[in-house]
Amino acid sequence: MTPEHPDGARSAPRSGFVRARARHPATPALLAAGLAAAVAVLSLLGFHLRGKAPGPVDPVLLVDEDTCYSGYAPHASDRFDHHPPLVHEAEFDADGFRMSSPAHDPAARCRILCLGDSFTVGLWVKAEEAFPSQLERLLRGRGFSVRVDNGGMQGHTIAEERTDALARWASLHPDLVVVASTGNDLEDLIRLRENGCRLGGAIPTTFRTEHRHAGSGGMQILSARMRAVLNHPDPGDRNAAECTAAWRSYQDLASDLARGVRGLGGRAVLVTLDPFHCGDADGSSEIQRSRQALDERLRGEGALSFDVSSVFREPGTTLAPADGHPSPLGHRRIAEALSEVLVRAGALEACR
Repeated sequence: MTPEHPDGARSAPRSGFVRARARHPATPALLAAGLAAAVAVLSLLGFHLRGKAPGPVDPVLLVDEDTCYSGYAPHASDRFDHHPPLVHEAEFDADGFRMSSPAHDPAARCRILCLGDSFTVGLWVKAEEAFPSQLERLLRGRGFSVRVDNGGMQGHTIAEERTDALARWASLHPDLVVVASTGNDLEDLIRLRENGCRLGGAIPTTFRTEHRHAGSGGMQILSARMRAVLNHPDPGDRNAAECTAAWRSYQDLASDLARGVRGLGGRAVLVTLDPFHCGDADGSSEIQRSRQALDERLRGEGALSFDVSSVFREPGTTLAPADGHPSPLGHRRIAEALSEVLVRAGALEACR
């Protein structure tokens, strides 16, 4: 809303023009000119004030502070700038999923829930370009009746994705839950624990909605501990023991997520979009040695697990040098690889 002139009508009696008007009625042309000038001044003033105002207030869904969980509440929106001309604009529907067009097929036989961090939600790309939307279009083009929901959230790790799958969206009973992991997840798990966040344990049942400002500085989450995780720089110099502990935490949380999804009648699909890294070389080697053990645990829970990070070897699949997130082409390649794996594994047979 454009603010009114601070002087308003109170300044009129001091105006020489108004005194003259009192003695000699103004012509319509003079009145029109004065009105146009006033409108121009007010418009400039309003533009100036809007430029200095904080960003829009958007709702954020929070659990308790100890869990350090955050996510978009229904009908939220977000916008911020980073390395112009990259601009992130997103809207979220009544379920808290990022909205895209065209609308989902209301008669779809299968529902796929995509969870993950900024790689999943589609940071810096349109909703239609993010891989969940592209996956839906690819599968429907191959004759599968599916709806794919984008439940990504910047900064989420396997800890928050477990809450998403087993608490926040459990009542939707998705047939497949795709969990996309990226390289800094282990570092984020370490920082969550360092900031007093509770990992694992009971699944939260109570969510509350608060508000925050969305502005050009990126996400400003109310939880100071969550903000400390989101704003961390590149992975720290972790030792092998820290990395190994974080990797074991990841394994436990991922296995619990897969077990819980199976208990709800669905199937978990864990996808690696970016190779895990943590601290020094010894820690990273331990991570690689542990991948096979995790895959075996996931298979025991009926889950699928595969790595599609190789898609980013193709030029143009990331937003580098401005940013390392996937470009629209990168999201396309993720969707293509994911659709092939799901079809080959027979995970979509009930969706025809």
